[in-house]
Amino acid sequence: MIPRYAGVGIDCPEWSLTVVPGGNFTSPGTIFFSFQLMNRAGLNRAFISSAVNYNIGEKIVVTIPSNVRAEAWDIHYYILSASTTNNPESFIQIARLPGYEDGFEFDPQSLPIDLPVTIELTRDEHLLLAPSVNTRAELPTGNNLIDGMVRWILNESIFVEYQRNFMSWEPLGTPNTFILDTTIDGSDRNLTEIDPTEIISHPLYPPSPNIKVLPEWESRYFIYNDSSNPLPAGTEFGVELSYNNKRSPDLLNGLFLVKFNGFADRNGNLRTTDSEGREFNNVGGFISWEPKIETPFITEDDLLPDESISISVKPFFSTAELNNQIPPNSVVGILPVIRTQSGTYNPLGDLVNGDIVFAKGDYYRVLPSAGLSFTIGKGMALVRNYSFPVKPKRTISGLAENTANQQVIINGNGAVFLEAPDYQPTSSEALRALISTESGESAIGEWSDFIAISSNGGIAGTIAFENKIRDDYPDVIAGGLADNNAPQVYVYIERQSDNEIRRFGIFEFLPTEPNISFSIDDWDNGVIVNPANPEAEFSLFSPGEITPSEIIGNFAADNYRCAASFGYEGAEITSISHASPPCLREWSGPFEPPSLVAGEITILREGEPPVMTVTSTNNPGEYRIDLAFAASSQKQTWNNHNWEKINWEELN
Repeated sequence: MIPRYAGVGIDCPEWSLTVVPGGNFTSPGTIFFSFQLMNRAGLNRAFISSAVNYNIGEKIVVTIPSNVRAEAWDIHYYILSASTTNNPESFIQIARLPGYEDGFEFDPQSLPIDLPVTIELTRDEHLLLAPSVNTRAELPTGNNLIDGMVRWILNESIFVEYQRNFMSWEPLGTPNTFILDTTIDGSDRNLTEIDPTEIISHPLYPPSPNIKVLPEWESRYFIYNDSSNPLPAGTEFGVELSYNNKRSPDLLNGLFLVKFNGFADRNGNLRTTDSEGREFNNVGGFISWEPKIETPFITEDDLLPDESISISVKPFFSTAELNNQIPPNSVVGILPVIRTQSGTYNPLGDLVNGDIVFAKGDYYRVLPSAGLSFTIGKGMALVRNYSFPVKPKRTISGLAENTANQQVIINGNGAVFLEAPDYQPTSSEALRALISTESGESAIGEWSDFIAISSNGGIAGTIAFENKIRDDYPDVIAGGLADNNAPQVYVYIERQSDNEIRRFGIFEFLPTEPNISFSIDDWDNGVIVNPANPEAEFSLFSPGEITPSEIIGNFAADNYRCAASFGYEGAEITSISHASPPCLREWSGPFEPPSLVAGEITILREGEPPVMTVTSTNNPGEYRIDLAFAASSQKQTWNNHNWEKINWEELN
């Protein structure tokens, strides 16, 4: 992963050129042009035009089209160079346009210029390739001036370029615009290798003693995937801050705003959805950067090779918030980074005897999402004596079809992994939840009241349901909000006279709708069944009550009632368990060892220590005490109370 300023592409897109009357050229000629884009770090590689022929009295109009500026790019200048040959190394800058509007009415570097826009070359002086002048007094003036034109001043031995926004000639290192490799001498250089004095500087931030200032401009960055492998979903990213070349993880905490723009491809297109079309979380809004408290940015899809994470940063603080620890005119450094180690050692695990999920956010609980994906809620945990800041809600794909007990694994950095049922967590990992995608049918919902159907009648009805986990689901997520993921509905109809039950379906429905309507007019189309009786944890959702009504059909005259069930094809989550053990326990009590109250004693097989079940008065859960006797007293009665040691562990 390489940190960069937001790019402008490796190669500049083509601009357009026309030669038209109305200029002041005094002699004909032939010239080549090159087009380039410039970000804070430098130029991209040039697009070189074919030969352009012009005559006396003509002018050359260069048009920068709208499609040159991609959404993810940060263009500070459009550079026009020229040469008498098409050799890339021979081109000299002759003009430029700022990428942002300038002037007193605009906040610097805040409003991109409107495209398309033109550069008009109308005079002989506009086509000169950095010619020499003896002194500054001989520099072009008036109509001969054009923004970005270059001259060599002999008596000062320097190149200077005309900068329209300052209406002055400023020093320029070299007028040559040849770029061999943008990662070495151009726009894609590694931030850690750039001298801050070589970049296009940011506007000064003018904080007041007790007033925060939110500037219009923002500084944009890339984290570029230069490897041949994707950066996996679930990777934390953000920025590291420094001042005067000193890393400062704490002092600048909360003083900058960070925005996640999406994933940028090499052409500057932004991607804000994952491979399943779901929107990334936390896209497009500035968030106060407080990494010690919360880590809001985590990749929700693989970052592919040649893609970049696009980030924007703004300062937002008052002088008072710096606690007088940063002197005026200090330079703040920003480095976009991925963070593989956000967890810190926490001895609390020794006190609470193991791994826990804190009572924060959504408890890091797992809920179903669309298809073969799941959502893990906001939360934090302690895993193998490492705890991490609060992680945001995110969606993770990759569940296997029709497979029970797939493991959601987390570690002390808050990373989330999906593993197979037989996976053995490493010494730095813990199991958060078990997920199954087994196909099948849910238990039926509530029966409606019986209604009388006349001869040659049928039944229509509406099945209501809620987008929440059923209240009687045997897990901590019972009653929680979640999108109903069942793809099918079956309808059951019972005839009262003989209690015959028939199943009808399958009915397709959209989980986004609050109900589904059905009509059944042919009794013989139903299959005689006994309603499904699956395990209690199968199907997180249950159909609501049906309101039936009579329609025309072939039913016999009788009383009938209806119920419904959900059907699953093996491509949806059908059960989730957070039960502890084996999953992480959720801790809501004080951080102290449990106060245990003894319960009944269970005598196991001869030669094995008995077990005492206890409850805790200050931390929820049942515990077990193994009473291991010394060998010499193994057969003594309980009244002797002669045990060698007591170990306790939580049962759930």
